[in-house]
Amino acid sequence: MIVKVRQGNPGEFHAWIQGQKQGNVLTLQQWPTGMEEKLPEHVPQNVERFYIQGMDNLSRKNWDAAGTMFRKALDTSLKHLDPSGKGTLQKRIDNLPPEHGVTPAMKQWAHEIRELGNDAAHEEDPFTGDDAKTLQAFTELFLTYTFTLPGMLVARKAAATAAPSTQSSA
Repeated sequence: MIVKVRQGNPGEFHAWIQGQKQGNVLTLQQWPTGMEEKLPEHVPQNVERFYIQGMDNLSRKNWDAAGTMFRKALDTSLKHLDPSGKGTLQKRIDNLPPEHGVTPAMKQWAHEIRELGNDAAHEEDPFTGDDAKTLQAFTELFLTYTFTLPGMLVARKAAATAAPSTQSSA
């Protein structure tokens, strides 16, 4: 990490760097800059890890790596949704049972992620930033609909049953 700071006395700054002195040091800029993390909630831990790697590569403009990791997040999420699913990713998307809440539109999103992710991993031409950002948006929506929304409902029901009733019987 590189930090650009302003301090009046160079000796104080040196002591501050070595941890020998407390004081006010004004941070003007920092590199790398922080990345805005839009991680969907209630996502399985390994899916979350792959998605975060995709986001990290996106922030570093490593478009091919970002695309590959978003595809891996999709692949792993399908294994969580339907552990009995067999075959290629394309077949597992097509054969995902409706009881998992995946609509036909979500399957189309999943195929977009699969196809763009394949391009990122296998094509000779470099993957573009626009493609990587599109892939991130599709992946975020897919994870939100498949894990976040159902997780929010479960949490809400648990909170409702745990909360004492505010109605009194008269």
